[in-house]
Amino acid sequence: MKKTADIVMAIALAAASAAAAPVDWVDPTIGATSHMLVPAYPTVSVPFGMYRFTPPAPWFTVDEVDEVQLFLPSHRAACLFAMRFGEGRLTFDNRKVTPYSFCADVDSHGFDLKLVPTAKGAAIRFGGEGYAADKVSFRAAKSSRKGNVVRLEDSFRGVAAHFYGEFSGEGGRELRFAVSWISQEQAEANFRAELSGRTLDELESAARTAWNDALGRIAVEGADDSRKRVFYTALYRCHERMVDVSEGGRFRGWDGNVHEANGRRFTDDWSWDTYRALHPLFCILDPEMQRDRLNSYLAMASETKEGWVPTFPSIGGDGHSMNSFHPASMFLDACAKGVQGVDWKAAWRALAHTERTASRLPWHRGPRTKLDELHDRLGYFPALQPDEQETMWPEGHSTWEKRQPVAVTLGYAYDSWCIAELGRRAGVAADDIAEFERKAKFNRNLFNSETRFFHPKDARGEWVRGVDYTLGGGLGARMYYDENNGWTYAWDAQHDIPWLVGAHGGPERFRADLDALFNASLGAQPWEYVARLPDATGRIGQFVAGNEPGFHIPYLYNYCGHPEKTQKRIRQVLDAWFRDDAMGLPGDEDGGGMSAFVVFSMLGFYPVTPGLPEYQLGSPVFDKATVKLPGGGALTIIARGASQGAKYWTRASVGGRPLDGTVLSHADVAAGRTLEFAMSRRFNGPDNGGQR
Repeated sequence: MKKTADIVMAIALAAASAAAAPVDWVDPTIGATSHMLVPAYPTVSVPFGMYRFTPPAPWFTVDEVDEVQLFLPSHRAACLFAMRFGEGRLTFDNRKVTPYSFCADVDSHGFDLKLVPTAKGAAIRFGGEGYAADKVSFRAAKSSRKGNVVRLEDSFRGVAAHFYGEFSGEGGRELRFAVSWISQEQAEANFRAELSGRTLDELESAARTAWNDALGRIAVEGADDSRKRVFYTALYRCHERMVDVSEGGRFRGWDGNVHEANGRRFTDDWSWDTYRALHPLFCILDPEMQRDRLNSYLAMASETKEGWVPTFPSIGGDGHSMNSFHPASMFLDACAKGVQGVDWKAAWRALAHTERTASRLPWHRGPRTKLDELHDRLGYFPALQPDEQETMWPEGHSTWEKRQPVAVTLGYAYDSWCIAELGRRAGVAADDIAEFERKAKFNRNLFNSETRFFHPKDARGEWVRGVDYTLGGGLGARMYYDENNGWTYAWDAQHDIPWLVGAHGGPERFRADLDALFNASLGAQPWEYVARLPDATGRIGQFVAGNEPGFHIPYLYNYCGHPEKTQKRIRQVLDAWFRDDAMGLPGDEDGGGMSAFVVFSMLGFYPVTPGLPEYQLGSPVFDKATVKLPGGGALTIIARGASQGAKYWTRASVGGRPLDGTVLSHADVAAGRTLEFAMSRRFNGPDNGGQR
């Protein structure tokens, strides 16, 4: 009888699993406790909604707060429009968060609340004897409360944010509100358009449907429930941004004026993090939205006095953080993959103008400097010797950030390649793209053939003395690299991989050096390593899974004839560092930058070189995945026999055609052909070990 009961239970659980809607697999608390830096806080919104809410009292790290902050204006930014409930600090219990709702007991004050979002606002329902509407107060730069109506104004990076809300129901137990970047009148118009006449349950149903529509673009079958939660949670995080800030057909531009929207206006992006996988993902899932995102980048550039394409745009302008100029990659990738509706020649002109006239200094938005002139003349961004003092730093620029010369040189070499390739595709004259073709090879000038690392050089053309590729360069290795050490940047030539294989001495030496990366020691006690390289989390040897420059590295084995090692490493990375628990993300998630790597890798392919219309094959996790495409088609991925142990594929075909190699073309993806793998527990390829 017990055996029969077990079978019945297994059938019931399988049926329940099969019936779950995509959003039901999402657990926003995955990764909500950080390994080192910023946790992936749960975000409540509709997909790409301008309104976002981060629940108070971050999971597992803080117990008491002073207020509930109602509006997250930009990813990981300080919140606006705080709400308080009388005296005393707030504590919470029985918290439950989904992409479309947040519920909690405010046990310190004896009531409970539930919040449900819309695109521009939210509704909150309060219950319990401890709640009193007349005790609710708001913190903002300007606040007005007359009867049941609340009007607030605050600012974010110099831009006014407006709030219009109404208390309703018996005892004022429901607060509905909307926000606007345009005006108080527009906030009220957003309120009327999205919240008037609809119950909280209706709003919740609409938000849930929006999430199921978005996440339902990819259906997965097979694998265990834990892997489905990891996958759909990653896909949910890919839908936090960019955000649509169009309001009633208008938007506030960077020039301070209100413009009529020609299409949707998107902002809030960190291109250093998102160009690698997040933007390529939406070239597949929603090319029309990608078109609007890129056109928003061009519009933002046109609204600045310099005409520079931004790198970290928000509602308040270009944050211009990190280094390099990776919007160039986003434009080329979309162009190469057939995205329509962008003036590619105009895009090239804007990108070329920005690269020619804006400084390359990290975290610095300004005109070219002497260091930029040296970069163009020398063919690399110059470093300082250990005993040299900085004399070329622009006045007023923070000295906390260093030159990061290797990271800057490699990043701009790739970006120059992107600008050159985009120009070629857009029909730009050969003479106009020649300078970018030349700069695209600057990465080669820092390759040290003796050590097989990219190594900093000074302005005299001499290698910097005594560089420690593991622990050297100060905090975050910023004297030479950026956030990661020389081991990570040794592979940062996405556009020049065949050359890199040759520079290492050929495929077998390249493979051996990759093996050495995954097996290298920390070179210090763990606490000392983390103190020097706090971003370099999710380590396997010296490989870093918790920071974006490492994402493509496991796929590089494909380029030297060892796809079995790519397959093994990808599964190792996913199993070790992307898990179904509170610490299930190995580093800063960065609003989809990391999660897109998970989505691609669990499906079984990855865009190693954004800008090329192709992907490298990895190790699919699910028995079957179906990716809905615009126009009604679908990419179907079948991995026969895939399991925790069966991570290797012995054969792969697309559209019934055997694949000779590890490249999947975007043309096959966009055409909705079937990608099929035959999976096995073993791969009988060569493995001779290797040391570096």
